[in-house]
Amino acid sequence: MTAEFKVFDGISLILRNAEIHKFDSYSSYPSGFVEIVYCKDGRIEYALKNMVIYLKKGDLGIIQGSGRELFICYPTRHYQGVSVIIDLATVPDNLASYLDGVDVSINKITNKICRCKNYYVMQATKRLEAVFEELIDEVPENYKTGYYRVKILELLMLLSGIDSECSKHHEQCCSREQAELIRKVCDYIRENVHVRLTIEEIAKQFHISSSQLKKCFHCVCGTPVYSFIRSYKMQLAAKDLKDTNLSVTEIAASYGYENSSKFANAFKAVMGMSPSEYRKEMRRQSAFLELIG
Repeated sequence: MTAEFKVFDGISLILRNAEIHKFDSYSSYPSGFVEIVYCKDGRIEYALKNMVIYLKKGDLGIIQGSGRELFICYPTRHYQGVSVIIDLATVPDNLASYLDGVDVSINKITNKICRCKNYYVMQATKRLEAVFEELIDEVPENYKTGYYRVKILELLMLLSGIDSECSKHHEQCCSREQAELIRKVCDYIRENVHVRLTIEEIAKQFHISSSQLKKCFHCVCGTPVYSFIRSYKMQLAAKDLKDTNLSVTEIAASYGYENSSKFANAFKAVMGMSPSEYRKEMRRQSAFLELIG
């Protein structure tokens, strides 16, 4: 789900909540823009002209470019975040025209933080995080525009005081070719969820070294290969526990676990409770919903 709001002439707010991969071209973006993006949860990927950069939970990014060369997707199929899009051809460089005393320059912000690059990724400070959270919060329609204007001006003023040399820089980037390779690896893992895969087998399948696979995979997905495989299998196993009458042993075997105890340990590490506890809780919730329905 995506919601977009025009806040000022040339400044828009976009709230994104995605549970799919979705690889979108953003040709509707201005020909010259600055995007200030905050990842509240999940992971987002920006494919620029020559490279791909990633933001994880808690990261703030500043992206400069053209909508004609920008692609965005969600490599882990989960993302919640907020973006402020600034059209450089429309917005005055100094925002004092929007509110007296707001001596903020978009060019000074980007030049100071991004320096000679067209992007910068850092861990959001507590103060910045609070502003982004307030932008994400539900706002009554009758004062939504004014509220967003105040919050975006506050955000830009805080960014004008950021020192990129002192901030916690979290640059994660790779080439477009590497990103595409890992997307294929993820698809391969999902297609072979019922067998036991090793890093060596996956690396051989895609004609790369195990070390290169681990490095690129972590950059794209933000998690080690084995953690990704385990998490995906346990999410599917949780659905089986909820929707079928298969035994825990049968479900464990269907996802390549010969030892049901190892499966139970893996399930608890991901879902926070044992398979039996999870099934019991899901049935309790289902019975409650039927009762009140």
